[in-house]
Amino acid sequence: MQRRSERIPKKTSRKRRRARLMVLVSTLAVTVGSAFALTASYVKTLPTLDPNTLNETSQSTLVYSADQQWLGCFAADGDRRPLKSLRDAGAWLPRAFIAAEDKDFFHHHGVDFSAIARSAFQDMKSRSIVGGGSTITQQLVKLTIFPRQQRTIERKIQEILLALELERREAKPTILLQYLNALYFGKMGGVQVYGVESAALHAFGKHARDLTPAQAALLAAIPNQPTRFALRADNVHLARRQAYILSRMRNLQMLSNAAYRHAVIEQSLAHLNPERLHPAPYESMYPYVMTQVSREAPTLIANALQMTPLEAELQLQTRGLHIVTTIDSRLQRAVHAVMTQDRLFLTAKDRLREEAGVALVSTADSRVLAIGGGRDFTQNEVDHSLALRQPGSSLKPLIVYAPALDAHRLTPGSIVDDAPRNFPDPNAQNHIWFPKNWDSKFHGLMTVRDALMQSYNGPAISILEGIHPATGYQYAEALGLHGLAREDAMSLGLAIGGIRGGVSPLELASAYAAFGHDGSYTPPHLIERIEDRDGHVIYQAHPHAIPVFSRATTHMMTNMLQSVLASPYGTAYPLHTLAGTWAGKTGTTDENRDAWFIGYNRALTVSIWMGYDLPHPIPDAPRGTLTGHPLGLFSALAHTKEMAQALRTYGRITQAEKAGSPDAAFVRAHVCTKSGALASPYCIAAKDDEWDEFPKGSEPTSVCLMHRQIAVTSYQHQWVLATTETPPAEIRWMIFLDRRVMPQDKALDKKYEPLDWKMIIPTRADPRGGTPLCEIGEAPEPSASTDPLNQASSMTVTPLPPSPSPPWR
Repeated sequence: MQRRSERIPKKTSRKRRRARLMVLVSTLAVTVGSAFALTASYVKTLPTLDPNTLNETSQSTLVYSADQQWLGCFAADGDRRPLKSLRDAGAWLPRAFIAAEDKDFFHHHGVDFSAIARSAFQDMKSRSIVGGGSTITQQLVKLTIFPRQQRTIERKIQEILLALELERREAKPTILLQYLNALYFGKMGGVQVYGVESAALHAFGKHARDLTPAQAALLAAIPNQPTRFALRADNVHLARRQAYILSRMRNLQMLSNAAYRHAVIEQSLAHLNPERLHPAPYESMYPYVMTQVSREAPTLIANALQMTPLEAELQLQTRGLHIVTTIDSRLQRAVHAVMTQDRLFLTAKDRLREEAGVALVSTADSRVLAIGGGRDFTQNEVDHSLALRQPGSSLKPLIVYAPALDAHRLTPGSIVDDAPRNFPDPNAQNHIWFPKNWDSKFHGLMTVRDALMQSYNGPAISILEGIHPATGYQYAEALGLHGLAREDAMSLGLAIGGIRGGVSPLELASAYAAFGHDGSYTPPHLIERIEDRDGHVIYQAHPHAIPVFSRATTHMMTNMLQSVLASPYGTAYPLHTLAGTWAGKTGTTDENRDAWFIGYNRALTVSIWMGYDLPHPIPDAPRGTLTGHPLGLFSALAHTKEMAQALRTYGRITQAEKAGSPDAAFVRAHVCTKSGALASPYCIAAKDDEWDEFPKGSEPTSVCLMHRQIAVTSYQHQWVLATTETPPAEIRWMIFLDRRVMPQDKALDKKYEPLDWKMIIPTRADPRGGTPLCEIGEAPEPSASTDPLNQASSMTVTPLPPSPSPPWR
């Protein structure tokens, strides 16, 4: 009985164990079956794994200078600069990320199941998906296939399956490279940063391959939590995670003990690149350059790839293009530095901040070498290098003097008269236009050189009247000044820049460059080449020069415009120390609302505008300074070391160019500035003489007869002819002008009489009686052997035939 009672509990115990085992097996079967069923359902919605998709993420378009310096980038959803080879990541970055994220990366098949088990246990404890346990391969799938980073069981299972498939298809180095390119580093410099190359450039201003172990560990710390580990010099959380990664690298024998100690000592947080980390409106140090690239590039891309402008804009933002500009990084740096010097600008008043626009181009082909769009992009986004403004006298050489020289109407030594004139003007209140000079005076007879050098208005208007405003307008169009209005073609106001349209500094720079390049005009261009992400060229610039002026014309213009700087009477004389290197022209508008200077030589052309966005008179600079004036800005730029280097680089003249110089086609002559004839001793004594260049055959051949030495005396504070009754002690022999007196318009005040009218030979004799010692129009009798006037005849100049039409037509 006892034995039987002992057997009953044993049988019951076995049955219970069998039941439990059956329940466990059934539960496991149901679980496995459910898992397989669930997995099968997830497989049906599994995204297609295309390895090419991993490389098709949006990529930044990178912009470079002509000397391959990085200028900026365009990115629709962040700055992406994918590396093309794992070698470009350097020795330390891959190691740092493996140590931080997946130490067994090279030993598993895409998934670390033990890590997943640990992560699953943590998920059950927290009753939520907290992540963790992902390999680098899984993270790559998550970053590229599941960019929204949703935390669900379905996404986790699909991630595992795709990681296994990816490992089957791709080699480990390829997976690691794609992972390093896809990483997100948070915001730097105001933009989203993706990939280790972009992060390295932002953080340290160097390529990924050049990072130290400490810098690599610092970057490897960020993607784990980009907000918590943001790059800041005072971020203690980032410093701790960097230290953790370095210790992992040492423990995994990726770093020697000596290298580890050196990395710990290195203050990598103190070596961050602050300029690239601070928020900026553009991902560039030169936002005005990027603005112009963004305007030009879509059109070039659309034309090259036969697409719409909208599609081209998308290409620019997302397709990883490589744009090479014509910018010279040295000159751009110099222009940027000069534009930010407040001492060169007038102090702001009444909330008005003086602005400037600078365009610097290569004289030979109008490549845009540097841009100064404004003083500070964050305060004023207007690109003043492209803004249309009134040009004032800066137009005179282009549409008055050079066209007249081209038509053989005058030479630098020809005589013009700066005299008061009225012109009909139906738009004026009194229907009269009375143009005056900047000094409100008229100066009388002078050479073309002096009229241009001192920027007098009357001579320019008379010359344009002689060749017709339509001719000047044609030249303006041929030189790329497309901002002029059609009405300007019939207006004499065109001669002094009084136009209805406007011109920009960049347009004027390219137009003046024609003077330095033998009369050939080349439209300005900023983009030299555009390549796709694979290095295929989709656009290449091919500048085309257009002949506008003859070489003789540009030679004479340059010679005269050098006088603008060299002569004490020139409007740019404050720059006289640069006269041997530069030629140039100033320009101002009514009430000094716009101020210009354009300087050029065989190498470079610089155009500068200064003024206010809302037209307002520019106050006078402090005495003895050039503050607030383009001459001051130009002087500061011209004296930089970058400008000196650029002149050597771009200023080389070939032997063929030297051999083709037009110098041999000209002769120099010492002329009278009142008559245009050869200067006599009287001209020299009156300081009315200068040396001028003439095309051979057009030089004067006779001596001036206009300057006469006359016996006069003073009567009631006026000069009268001395007579035989004039006391000898009161007689003065003085040099006067024997010129035709222009009738004074009765509507004009006497104060507007030309200054040289005071030197006209007196018509009244001494009222005390007697015979004039020298008759009017008669010179005193000099010695025949010593006076050159004895053999002089009237001036003769061999005329040249006028050109029937502009040479480019």
